Amino acid sequence: MRSAILIAVFLAIGLVIAMPATPEAITLDEAIKMALTEGQDARIAEQEALMVRAAGRQKVAFAGPQVEVGASYMEMGTNAEPNPFFETPEKDYSYSAEASQLIWSGGRLIRSFQLLRSTDRLAGLTRFSGRRDVRRDVRVAYHEVLFHEAVLDLLRDRVAQREQELMDAEDLELAGMVTLLDVRQARMHLNLAHEELMAARVDRARSVVDFNVLLGQKVESFKEEPLPSDEAYLPEGRLARAKGMDETLQALEEGALKGTLLDLRVLRERLRRAEISYGMAWGARLPEVRVVGTWERSGQEQDDMDEEWRAGVVLSMSILDGGLKRSAQARAKSEKRAAEAELERAGNEFVGLVQTLSMDAHSLDERIGLKKEAELMAEENYSDARGQYRAGTITLTRLGEFSLAYAEARFGLLELFYKEQRLLAHATSLLK
Repeated sequence: MRSAILIAVFLAIGLVIAMPATPEAITLDEAIKMALTEGQDARIAEQEALMVRAAGRQKVAFAGPQVEVGASYMEMGTNAEPNPFFETPEKDYSYSAEASQLIWSGGRLIRSFQLLRSTDRLAGLTRFSGRRDVRRDVRVAYHEVLFHEAVLDLLRDRVAQREQELMDAEDLELAGMVTLLDVRQARMHLNLAHEELMAARVDRARSVVDFNVLLGQKVESFKEEPLPSDEAYLPEGRLARAKGMDETLQALEEGALKGTLLDLRVLRERLRRAEISYGMAWGARLPEVRVVGTWERSGQEQDDMDEEWRAGVVLSMSILDGGLKRSAQARAKSEKRAAEAELERAGNEFVGLVQTLSMDAHSLDERIGLKKEAELMAEENYSDARGQYRAGTITLTRLGEFSLAYAEARFGLLELFYKEQRLLAHATSLLK
């Protein structure tokens, strides 16, 4: 008895191991979470934020303490006549250090602290913006896979319909009601349906690859339909209508009017940085005051060296630099004006964009209602037409017209669902 149980357990384990791996279904929330933790786009967004922060710190580094140290060892020789009163050294050891701190520079010190805070805020917004874009792209790719899945189901049904039409034509030909012309025509329709199905499989596989790339996954092997790859993640569920469209658009309109949208906040922070940078460029043309301290130790022997130190305040000002500072100020001024114009344009664009999105959403809602009605009527028409064809009252060509109308209505409805999901994804991303 015990041995029989062990054999059964081993057989079960063997069956599990022998079973082919299947792609793992994943929800939209899980997909977004994976993309944010493992996807390359999220990593790029993180690095871009770090680049913004590092560039800001580089720009204000002049305001911090500066320390330089140096050391040298020199061998020396000369072919001049020896001087009896001065011994020519043969080697020299030297050590030096200099520390300085800028204490006044035309207001640049205060502005450097302002720029640092602005840079940190902009880096945070850049990171959030990048992650926002990842969420949007994953949402779109998720529903694109579902769209191609639905198209595949549609085309499989179409192949089945064409097979039934071929069987009808063959039955009618045997009964002497139609000629071989109908049979050949029905077979050609079936071949075309198979061709469309094969093309749809490629489109679906491509969408699965794109979706998994966003998740940070690599799809290395492809297999026959229905699964493109054992390693791929596939979206869970079926393509359906977008939910929460009205609430999203209403919140988006309020955000555009109040200026609280993420893109507007980014542009305002960029304008703030441009204003601070212009003030710093203007202050760079004024004198600088530094506290400076130096120390130096030198001599021929390590245990017998002279030391010297100095400390004080240094005032310096560049009189002629080839127009370097003047051009920097002009550039900063142009950048500030460009940032102002960009923010003003974006504010106007967002108000118009929200209105366009609302019109598009309303249009999609009405079109979906009409397309649903058209699909229902096209299905009924095709069913009636097939019965009439079997009765010999209409031709195969006429039946094909009803079949095509039914397929187009189904495909059009799926396409509208996908467009509505894309619209919601973009509206949601603007709202963040």
